[in-house]
Amino acid sequence: MKAVVDRLLPPPVTDVEERDLSRFMSTLATETLARVPALPGAETVWIRAQLVRRWEAERRIEGPLETMQSIHVGLGLVAAVVLLVWNAPLLRAMF
Repeated sequence: MKAVVDRLLPPPVTDVEERDLSRFMSTLATETLARVPALPGAETVWIRAQLVRRWEAERRIEGPLETMQSIHVGLGLVAAVVLLVWNAPLLRAMF
């Protein structure tokens, strides 16, 4: 069991590695804080919200239409198969 646990756990960190990691994390924290982007203005947020609202309304309206279009295509294929089967004896007689 200990062999399995030892294989799953990473090797212990040395003092040098810990110091390097601490220095890297400190540098990363200061650079990240310096690069925080400014928040967008209220007008930008409002325009985006209006766009999302419109897109959502379009999606709600077009959803049933897309479903009906798929149903129509399926029914057209079924009708074509029915006509082919129905006229199969006539087609066999012709060829």
